[in-house]
Amino acid sequence: MSDGLSEAIEGLGLASPDPDVERQSQVLEVLLKNLPDEVKATLADRLFGIIDQKAPQSPVPTASDRQASLKLWSSDAQRSILRWIDLSDSTTADHAMLNAVGVSLERWTQLEPLAPLPESVAGFQRSLQLAMDRALMSDLSDNTPWKTTERLALARLLVRASDLFRQLDPSIRIDAVPTIAIPQLISQTDTLRGRCFRTQGTVGRIDQPSSMELADGRKLNYSVFWLRPEDLSDQPINVYVPEGVAAARELQVGDSLQVAGLIAKRRAYASKRGGEIAPVLIATGLLLDVAPEPQGSSLANNGQSLGISKELARLRNPMPWIPPVDRQIPLDLVERALSGHLGKIPFGSSKTNDVDSLARNPSVLASLATVLKFQNEIDTVVSGENSAMLALAPNPEQFQGQGLLGAWHGRVIEARTLRIDPNLMPGLGWKEVYALKLAPNLQVIAKDVPALWLSASELNQPICVQGLGLISQVQENQPEAGNRSVPQVVIASRVAWQSHQSATGQGSDQLATGLQPKLSPGWTALLQSHWDLASCDAIELLHGQSLSSKDTRPFYTLLAASNEPQSQETEARAYSVMEWIRRTESMKSTKSLVREQQRSVAERIDARVQIRRIQRVDVRNAQSQAWLGSNHYYQLDGLADIGPSRIEVKYGKDYEPIAYEREFPITLVATKLPAWLLSDPTTLISSSDLSQETIDLDSASSIAWTTKIRVDVSGYAYRIWRFRTPQVSAVTQDTGYQQAPMLVVDRWNLPQGPLGSDSLESDRASGPSNSWSIGSILTTLLGLLAIAWFAYRLYA
Repeated sequence: MSDGLSEAIEGLGLASPDPDVERQSQVLEVLLKNLPDEVKATLADRLFGIIDQKAPQSPVPTASDRQASLKLWSSDAQRSILRWIDLSDSTTADHAMLNAVGVSLERWTQLEPLAPLPESVAGFQRSLQLAMDRALMSDLSDNTPWKTTERLALARLLVRASDLFRQLDPSIRIDAVPTIAIPQLISQTDTLRGRCFRTQGTVGRIDQPSSMELADGRKLNYSVFWLRPEDLSDQPINVYVPEGVAAARELQVGDSLQVAGLIAKRRAYASKRGGEIAPVLIATGLLLDVAPEPQGSSLANNGQSLGISKELARLRNPMPWIPPVDRQIPLDLVERALSGHLGKIPFGSSKTNDVDSLARNPSVLASLATVLKFQNEIDTVVSGENSAMLALAPNPEQFQGQGLLGAWHGRVIEARTLRIDPNLMPGLGWKEVYALKLAPNLQVIAKDVPALWLSASELNQPICVQGLGLISQVQENQPEAGNRSVPQVVIASRVAWQSHQSATGQGSDQLATGLQPKLSPGWTALLQSHWDLASCDAIELLHGQSLSSKDTRPFYTLLAASNEPQSQETEARAYSVMEWIRRTESMKSTKSLVREQQRSVAERIDARVQIRRIQRVDVRNAQSQAWLGSNHYYQLDGLADIGPSRIEVKYGKDYEPIAYEREFPITLVATKLPAWLLSDPTTLISSSDLSQETIDLDSASSIAWTTKIRVDVSGYAYRIWRFRTPQVSAVTQDTGYQQAPMLVVDRWNLPQGPLGSDSLESDRASGPSNSWSIGSILTTLLGLLAIAWFAYRLYA
């Protein structure tokens, strides 16, 4: 691929087709996080030639000041690189890459700002520019007006857009830019920021031109107009057009056009209706619907557009580089936090190891609160089946043992509630904690445990406990007493209801043997897939709420678990969509209580759905990608068949309820889609995309597309979630939300026969059969007789 096309792809997608450049840029992006303002300004000047205008009261740093700050940052970055090199395996490609980045960074820092760039560091500077472009996007914040801290990021976006315009027109057509749907533009601005997408609409308003003055006296001029999208969302888009970017003629209100632009932020502004939010695009290309073909257009240029589109689809959100796990920093943090409590725990002799008395000790409760606060840090320390002995000297008078951070797997055979005096820890307000017993004799003190364990008359379930293990001095000094790494009591930071999967990926054998109480087919399947069933209680209490950070881990891990092969027993009993909705409504009425009889989370669901829209959702967070096992998933919005039922959704006494008959909105999510669904002939990217040059574009090159296809699906119920839609907003004056069940799908089929009220599985099990029943034959005969009678009367 030529350098010009590589630069265009990097400008459009903020990712490089060169794997070496891309990987080095990811390392540098980690080093560029939380940069001081002076270093950020110095790097922007040296890499892009942009010097931001400072406030009058701020002293202007000299060239030597800038160079000194740059060298200071480089020294800190070098230390981080050396630490990563020490933590990495010397035989891996990452180890060699880190060494190369360290050497190139040192050489680049020592160069004079205006000195010619040696070929040996040219590739490094390209990686650094790409990393800096991504780092500047973190300065932009959503749902706010423009802020002074965003000036540098906006200036760079204006310059990038002007550069891309010269490449897009006419040598590379605007068709190379992937399309984006308005709901995704609104909801995923933070994850798509800085990348180029295309939308279509009508010019609704044109503002006065404006400019941004830089510190060197240059001005970045731009014009602003408001685009009314062609869909029914009534969501305006604020388009900034840099000087040099232009359409075939001057724009006028009412013009219909396509806009390719870099996503900047969701900007807050004032309107006649009050405060409003609009996404901001920095235009890289404008194409009027009535504009003729560009003069430079040719078959070769169309081929370039197709090649760039394919490359952008391939590079969308590559798996980010994650630094080697440094367990020492979180270990030191947890150790310091526990140092004031651990030594005061009365533990070590047989008389002081009683879990009931320990649970009512203030130092134990304080330790429990501490490990819950540092839950993520403990996750890091014990990841990969690691453990860490805390460097705390035993207290002969009270704590006669050692503290060990670790994870322990086994079977829980007993769960009890321990009432405690709230006055013991008045700042926490705890009234109870829970005691668990793991076979054969490991005691656990925890703050939260699954409700089913507490209500079960007989308990035998797999468990994984993370936290602080207490090992008595007696066991330390007597090897015959047992394994020194196995504590007698664990103060739990996390209690997971899941089967054990080792670091090598091997799971425990004979998982379902002797489990009590007996679990539903859906829960049993997820247990075999190593999903944490302890998440179900918390998810049940979130029905009717928007997705939030509380959903992150269970949602992504459930999506990953749905990829595991399922047995036939999984489909033995599945709920219909209407049954699912009734159970969730009953659960919502209990407020903070979980009723076992009304559970729905993680149960198997069968549904017949008419899919209306498909969108690919990109996942940028490294931890979320690790849980998901991918960098994207698919969301499908449609209408689920609810049979003859009718659902009325009330939005308060001042508004008429919205009624749904026979169909109700549903959201499907999956990490993979069947090929026949993606290639469905009713699937359209947009009406403007059906040109001869773009008809063969891979559907994955677009971010969202519409379709009309009816499918039978099976999967795991997640929960009822809420989101804004134009229809509900119009009825409720922007105060109401659409609510819909969200289903994690693992099976897709074309419809086969009528949809049963309980399950589709009975239809599938019977296979192809004669659909003519006695009832349908009689109905047909009656219809024919009626037609004949009307025909006779008409003739008479």
